[in-house]
Amino acid sequence: MPSADERMKALDGVRVLDLSRMVAGGVAGMLLADFGADVVKVEQPGTGDPLRQWTAGGQPFWWKVYARNKRFITLNLKSDEGRGLLLRVRLRLSPEVLHAHHPGAVILRISGWGQTGPGAARPGFGTLIEAASGFAAMNGEPDGAPIVPGFPLADATSALYAVNAVMFALYHRDVHGGSGQVIDVSLFESLFSLLGPLSAEYAALGKTRSRNGSRSRNAGPRGCYRTSDGGWIAVSGSTPKMAERFLSAYGLDAMLGDPRFATNEARVAHGVEPRRERGDYRRAQADRRSGLHGRRHRAGSALACPATDARHS
Repeated sequence: MPSADERMKALDGVRVLDLSRMVAGGVAGMLLADFGADVVKVEQPGTGDPLRQWTAGGQPFWWKVYARNKRFITLNLKSDEGRGLLLRVRLRLSPEVLHAHHPGAVILRISGWGQTGPGAARPGFGTLIEAASGFAAMNGEPDGAPIVPGFPLADATSALYAVNAVMFALYHRDVHGGSGQVIDVSLFESLFSLLGPLSAEYAALGKTRSRNGSRSRNAGPRGCYRTSDGGWIAVSGSTPKMAERFLSAYGLDAMLGDPRFATNEARVAHGVEPRRERGDYRRAQADRRSGLHGRRHRAGSALACPATDARHS
């Protein structure tokens, strides 16, 4: 029988009132609930969260995944009656009023552009942020259109930052004896932060990243290459040793003596394209030489791979 410590989850005793909708708040609440928080999700009467309408084969999978481990109530905050119910339980949407009654409350606010600044009142869904942050402009083929991701990247990224900030705020309150916090998370800043040092690169060099397919500006070779059996192989020579091992495995050792490909910076500048240098290589032979794993995965098939089974069994 599991011990009390084993039965207890990290956030047991933490109660969350979730007034959000869609992905960012949904993922944040899901993660808190996964670790034991009592998450009460508030939905609009009659329609519920819009994620209930994101269906595939008639099933709202997005809703089912992000709604797990939560409890649900309906409350129409656009009506006088709904607002009155919220007020009667001493909860208000104003952080100042809420902290006057509950100084230890941790209030999380997620929006497109943040609660302050000229964009505070602007609508901001993930696709807009993925474009405005520069993320879309740097993804795609050089002669093609910018690409926005086919899944809610900005929302999910914001949710991870939000949960991280909530945990810091709870630690500050419960360990240091501090007061509650108001956390202001914007989708824009969350996704922009993933671009890492690119803003510093621009400030120092005046250069922005352009679309370059799946090539990397940091290391080479890197990309997805067509194989002779009609499949694809993903390659990343992130360190010089890895790049040398990969090129040797494909019988391309001579490239290492070519000034265009002899160093990492040169490979990045000229773009190593194994399919152009030797188009008839065999993936299985290269796999044996280099230790590369040749299985091809999509989101569904990845669920059945041995590594996934082992981690979640």
